[in-house]
Amino acid sequence: MIRNRAAWASPQDNRTPKRTCPVGLQHQQHRRAQGCMALLGAALMWGKPSSAQTSPVSGVPPAARKPAGAEKGVVLSVLEEKNLRITPPAGAIYNFGTADRFLNPILRHTFTLRNEGKIPVIIDHIQSSCGCTSALLMATGKEAAGYTLPPGKQVVIKAEVDMTKLAPGLIKKFLWVMMPGETVPSFVIRLDANIEGVLTYTPAAVEFGRVESGANPVQTLAVRLDSRLLQAVGGARLISSNPDVKIGPAAPVDTLVPGGDGHTVERLYTIMLSPKASLGVLSGTLSFVPMKSAAAANKGNTRLAAETAATYLSSLTANLTGEVFGQVSARPGTIVFGAVTQGDSTTRRITLVGKTEEALKNLKVTSPSVWITVKLSAPDRPKQDPKDLQKLPPMLLMEVTLNPKTPPGALQTQLVLTTQTGEKLVLPAFGYVTPAVKP
Repeated sequence: MIRNRAAWASPQDNRTPKRTCPVGLQHQQHRRAQGCMALLGAALMWGKPSSAQTSPVSGVPPAARKPAGAEKGVVLSVLEEKNLRITPPAGAIYNFGTADRFLNPILRHTFTLRNEGKIPVIIDHIQSSCGCTSALLMATGKEAAGYTLPPGKQVVIKAEVDMTKLAPGLIKKFLWVMMPGETVPSFVIRLDANIEGVLTYTPAAVEFGRVESGANPVQTLAVRLDSRLLQAVGGARLISSNPDVKIGPAAPVDTLVPGGDGHTVERLYTIMLSPKASLGVLSGTLSFVPMKSAAAANKGNTRLAAETAATYLSSLTANLTGEVFGQVSARPGTIVFGAVTQGDSTTRRITLVGKTEEALKNLKVTSPSVWITVKLSAPDRPKQDPKDLQKLPPMLLMEVTLNPKTPPGALQTQLVLTTQTGEKLVLPAFGYVTPAVKP
């Protein structure tokens, strides 16, 4: 069977998509931990649907729908076992219980699906609710891309949940047994687990707010992490992806979390914003880097443990947010070209606002991209009373043009504006260039 099969995949698509369960802000991770498609999955929980729930494909409440094929006599079930609860008319919930991600980063379980009806059931594919959940359909001991299940016979579904990039807490993942041409599943398996925390940040995002240039604000960050991660890679160091954000030394001793699992410790860090930080939107992430590579890991741990630890340390992050303002600001603060066809000349206009006329003089604009050109000019002033014009702040119009010869693909760069006093205003620039269609 196809792993991580997306709703739009064809039955003939035998590729194995890359496991992806994105990371970002911790509160976003938490929502994803409830299921990257929790709302979709919840909609298909036969038995106790709420009036607000809807089918992931049709938008029709499950209370008003039946499992696919039910009107034709299709009846599927899974064999009862420990930790499994049947949810009529066509579903089951399996609870893995508390999951230790360090010892077992991937949850695995095998289900036996049985045809209880009197007609053959064609299983087209098993669809999962998230990239971190996958399933294999095994028929007669072999992997099957699809299978016709005769009455009274059974087939095996091998399910996996990759917990590597999931936030701690309760998770609910779904597997949908799909028949050809149907948008509603014929059977639903829900996978529940309570994931132990291996690495959490408090707060989930370090927010500096709006900071005036030259200030040096400091935030405190508490990190709880599994001490086994540190042992597996010989320790770890917290780093910032933004060079303007500095990290003070951690407390000299890791504190064991009282009432915890016995291997979770807490560290306290001071997170400081440099007084010379660039103007504009503040972004970036905080993450850990192992002190040793997997190959040079502690001999008391396996290579797998070291690789698992390195994955958690690098992928579970805390975000940096804020804005630094000074003598010059930009409206908007980000240059978005959007989707551009190669060969087209695309220009975006940015208004630069200065606290004084002097602040806008002799601005130096640079960019690491050779495909961007910039032109500064005086903006058109509205026709109104001269006294009202005097109330407007000093402004410049900046036209940012993307070269028609820009190669296809994603564009991610920035503009750096440097004032006479040395302040730097950084404007991120994004876009995507699509190849021109040849006649």
